[in-house]
Amino acid sequence: MTKRIPQVNSLIKQELGKIFLEELEWPEGVLVTIIQVETTRDLREARVWISVLPIDKSQAVLKVLYGNAKNLQRILHGRLVMKPLPKLRFDLDTTEEKAGKMDKLLGELS
Repeated sequence: MTKRIPQVNSLIKQELGKIFLEELEWPEGVLVTIIQVETTRDLREARVWISVLPIDKSQAVLKVLYGNAKNLQRILHGRLVMKPLPKLRFDLDTTEEKAGKMDKLLGELS
């Protein structure tokens, strides 16, 4: 198996993290974390999973991301030298929310 896709995933995650800090303005009191990046084998698309705290601000964060999607693509293209540059798709990582619900249910059983 080739190491290229994991390397591309890591590079996109690292550069997007820098772009998130430098270029985007988030709603006040929000923490946005890139959890994982998965790029397709043909490098046409990259799915970026993000975690948002507090969870109730997640829709506002997605609105910021998709409102700036073209700008993010342009900045990322300027920083990475690769062809093709994957198109970014953003998804919410709901693992923490599910874990909180499970903890609550387990607490009710005790």
